[in-house]
Amino acid sequence: ENESTTRVVQIAQSTLSFHHIGDYGGWDAFFPAWKEILERYRSIRDVTALTRVGLRYVNHIVIPGGPVQLEDYLGCYPAIPEPPGCEGLRDVDMRSQLVFNDPMMVLGVRLKSDIHEAQRIAFILDLDAFVVNPDLVPTVDGSYDWLDAAHGKVVQFFDMSTTDAAKALWMDPEERAQ
Repeated sequence: ENESTTRVVQIAQSTLSFHHIGDYGGWDAFFPAWKEILERYRSIRDVTALTRVGLRYVNHIVIPGGPVQLEDYLGCYPAIPEPPGCEGLRDVDMRSQLVFNDPMMVLGVRLKSDIHEAQRIAFILDLDAFVVNPDLVPTVDGSYDWLDAAHGKVVQFFDMSTTDAAKALWMDPEERAQ
């Protein structure tokens, strides 16, 4: 853990994971930190193979105001017909998986209502890129290139899945004014 507990490294017998909570400072800060952690881990433990490689972004999206149309904010949402008398969608929990060949990976996509946000409309957009097939998991050294390429796919999907209205929700207020 770091002093502000925004970064956590978890180590178990066959697991190494690095978590960053909140604003992670961008990929240019995160990726070198991950490489340093993995190299330190390799200096104390003989790591010859990986069984899973993954990169996960959990995005908390809070939409101010009253009822909204999800499609105004998100490009991935359930298309559910609302019969006469329906007062609207109450809760969302949608999961999908996309398969990519370059890099070889699965991108798990989950959109879920955040029920802990009683006074606001909020969603969790969880993007989990991973490889678990033992024949396809990259080597430890190859994992750097895989993570970098997977990051590109996750960012591309995120950009395609969020509208300008959604991006304005977390944009710096000074950037919004421009």
